[in-house]
Amino acid sequence: MTSKAVTPKLPEDVYNFLTATFGRPNTGANFVLNAFKPLYHQTLAALKGRFTREELHVIIFSMNGSTLAPQSVGRCLAGNINVYFMDFDSAKGKPYDVDGNLLTTIKRLTLFERACLEIWARNYYSETNENPNGYVDALVES
Repeated sequence: MTSKAVTPKLPEDVYNFLTATFGRPNTGANFVLNAFKPLYHQTLAALKGRFTREELHVIIFSMNGSTLAPQSVGRCLAGNINVYFMDFDSAKGKPYDVDGNLLTTIKRLTLFERACLEIWARNYYSETNENPNGYVDALVES
């Protein structure tokens, strides 16, 4: 496979961390960028079966319009889901039949697990997915 060059701009603290940890920032950035894809997929595989189909729909729905940012990664999903529960009270009716246990489950995940779930959910809107049922199948226990 051919490698592609990228030149990310790094905050000074990240640059210093990569230099201290890997000897050179480029070596560290290369390692981190190449390690992310398998870590991301392994984390999603480990999350498979932890959520119902309805809960996964709420997770996707709650990330609609959210911007992923390094400084808030893994921290916006719980807030978005909390807003979902406040916005859709019993008078309006929720589009998905999910109780408050979803929020508890989200809060019990590690920061990295929540970050991967945020990326997964946000990715639904960056791809041309017309069928959310097909998209959530990857994380529903069969």
